[in-house]
Amino acid sequence: MLPGSEVRNVRRLDLVDVGAAGGEVNGVSIPPCEGAMPSRAAVGDRGRIITTPEPTRARATPVDGEIIDLLYEGYAFIIVGGPRCADGILWWRSLCATSAAHGSLKG
Repeated sequence: MLPGSEVRNVRRLDLVDVGAAGGEVNGVSIPPCEGAMPSRAAVGDRGRIITTPEPTRARATPVDGEIIDLLYEGYAFIIVGGPRCADGILWWRSLCATSAAHGSLKG
């Protein structure tokens, strides 16, 4: 079983219109980020990678930072910081559930 898969009532945030950049969501200030897809994610949320077949790249820093891990479909993570706007994308600091690595994930 994947770490975090036993968690119930986890929100699934697909690439759909789920909120608005700018303002506040769950007590977290979301910076205006022109061109970014809307987000309802917040620090403390747990997520799971749903993209296939290509993995999501966890980076040391947003946009072009060193790739520190490749996250494949089903991989669990926890949002621990952010968001930060860079190149029209909201980036969230995450803790990868199957390692001690911290990385930045876009979305």
